[in-house]
Amino acid sequence: MKKLIGMVAIFGLWLLVFWSFDALAIVTGVIVAVLAALQFGEMLETRCDSRRLINRLMCFIVTLILWMLLFGTIGRMEVMTGVAAALAVSAIFGDVYPDELEKALSPVRWFYFIIYVPFFLYHCVMANFDVAFRVIPPELPIKPGIVKVRTTLKSEMAKTFLANSITLTPGTLTMDIDGDDLYVHWININTEDAQKRTAIICERFEPLLRRIFE
Repeated sequence: MKKLIGMVAIFGLWLLVFWSFDALAIVTGVIVAVLAALQFGEMLETRCDSRRLINRLMCFIVTLILWMLLFGTIGRMEVMTGVAAALAVSAIFGDVYPDELEKALSPVRWFYFIIYVPFFLYHCVMANFDVAFRVIPPELPIKPGIVKVRTTLKSEMAKTFLANSITLTPGTLTMDIDGDDLYVHWININTEDAQKRTAIICERFEPLLRRIFE
């Protein structure tokens, strides 16, 4: 009964906000009312953990923003369909959405991310030259193999970005992540010391990624 009352209230509020009673408003209003009442009503009734609620809200917000960016305009039709689509996406994928994505709202983290982009591109360009100089000579001075390095990053998002940064840097390829350990294919294993391998492959990226994601 509470869910039904919630659906009616949301539907009525939807029509009042857009002050429209055409087919688009009614159809999207019904979809929004049903999805919102079922999705968030159940969570509030069962008193679920706040992390799950935040994940779904962040999924809804990010999806709605992407929807608006794709259309490039903020019209009545785009907002109505965008809210309905965002609620559907959050209902389906909200529980598998990355944790602590609300940290992305911090301007300080965006500042460090802007710094990270040219920092990463610099290392990427230098790695390109290193690989080129190794494959051009006839003697082919390489010693490829798979090494294990350990990261000090703790969040899953930070580890994912670290793994992608290593993969996008020529000469290294992240093959697997197991806890704090990354298994990396390295074009030239120039040391058997695990700490030195970690310093060469991981530590250059970690300080900025820690400020962005942790």
